Amino acid sequence: MQNPITPTSPARTVMVLDDHILYRDILVRLLDMQAHLEVIGQTDFSDQAMSMVLNLKPDIVLAAPCQNPEANLLFIEKLLSQPQDTCILLIASTCGTED
Repeated sequence: MQNPITPTSPARTVMVLDDHILYRDILVRLLDMQAHLEVIGQTDFSDQAMSMVLNLKPDIVLAAPCQNPEANLLFIEKLLSQPQDTCILLIASTCGTED
């Protein structure tokens, strides 16, 4: 478990995963305004996402698996099986419109 954030703590590193580039950009801008967080990468749930997470080793992966939830949740399951100390935070939302 990671140590709590204190005023002198180094920033936690964050990687943002989302298939919607506009939503991803908004998340990155919001996170960049937080002094205790540093966005070190962003991508969609593509083949490069796993290698980016494993190479960058962020403290936190912020993921919004809305576009293709089944495949993206399988990706997250694979990520959880990797030996690492990365925390994964899922953002849940409704996708599309229903009548």
